Amino acid sequence: MTKLRRPKSYKGKVVVSNDRKTLRLRWSFQGKKYEFRPGLRDTPDNRCFAERIAKDIEVDMKAGYFDTTLNKYRSRVNLPPESPAPKKKVISAIALFDKYFEFRRSDLALGTQKKYEALRSQLYQELGESSAELDIDTILRFKNWLSDNFASVTSKDKIAILKAVWRWGIHRNLVKSNPWTEVKFKKEIKKKSEPLTLEESKRIIAEFRESRPFYADLVEFKLLTGVRTGEAFALQWGDFNESLTQLTIYKSFNSSTKELKPVKQEDIRRIDFAPRVTRLLLRRREQAITKDKKNISKQLVFPNTEGGYMIARNFSKRHWRPVLTKLGIDYRRPYDTRKTLVSHAIEQGMSPVDVAKYVGNTPKTIYESYLGSVKKIIPPDFLNDDFS
Repeated sequence: MTKLRRPKSYKGKVVVSNDRKTLRLRWSFQGKKYEFRPGLRDTPDNRCFAERIAKDIEVDMKAGYFDTTLNKYRSRVNLPPESPAPKKKVISAIALFDKYFEFRRSDLALGTQKKYEALRSQLYQELGESSAELDIDTILRFKNWLSDNFASVTSKDKIAILKAVWRWGIHRNLVKSNPWTEVKFKKEIKKKSEPLTLEESKRIIAEFRESRPFYADLVEFKLLTGVRTGEAFALQWGDFNESLTQLTIYKSFNSSTKELKPVKQEDIRRIDFAPRVTRLLLRRREQAITKDKKNISKQLVFPNTEGGYMIARNFSKRHWRPVLTKLGIDYRRPYDTRKTLVSHAIEQGMSPVDVAKYVGNTPKTIYESYLGSVKKIIPPDFLNDDFS
């Protein structure tokens, strides 16, 4: 029995064949394969009609009039023209931001979520429904608006978020490029605060003991341990060992969002105390036990006057700043008690690596952000009287 061979096309030739009892035309043109189905059953009359269409296609290819959409040949048999491929809808900048925010929301702390919400509002205010494929003029306009309304560090933080949004969008084929990488800010010249001197520290503690005793233990504890303000506010008695010689820090209280949250993985640490700190804590715990011995482990170590979490802004404005003003001491933030501990510890011979581990930072951060001079540095007078 002779096996039927499927007809093969050669260059410039359109082959008419049977495919499941209907006619099909196949050919190649400029390296691309084409197929056209006229929607006709394979009958003698229909095959003649299909071969005439095939000849028309061959002539068009030779003459340079070939219709690559095939709509010209569909019209011969009253077939509807093929619809062009739908254009991909361009996502707006605000829609891209919303998608990223929703993707990340469950991983973000409440305070960070509020930062995103504020930035989203600002982005919509300035860009509206603009495409996420932003041009450089739009980027510069938004950057200038940020610079006019926010400190440099805040503006940089907002742009960093936008860079992350667009990187995510590129990874998911929502946008082609990340225009925010073009944004640069000038470095600000910032005056670094100096740590408190030994004399200033003693005077501050003494003044708190005299005029604001409720907060004196907190101030002394911060100066002697260097813990962050939020970490101190979050402390419970259950975070210490029984003898109050050691503390595990793993959480912090955000006064702005009223949120208790875990510290970063690298900030989780166990620290030991000098005897003076242990004596302070033992005395303070005895006072707490007399009020409520049963739930002592859950009690805050440094609560506000009503027993709840302290608010950093209130403490600074109502107590810390007035004390420094009264004593005539140049203002430092309550957070600078951390710099004070770091600087004095290194000045007295403690290894920067050990200090970094103790306060939950890298040695690099200690040198760049926390280390300050705790004593006057005066160069020698190497000129003699002959030069005066």
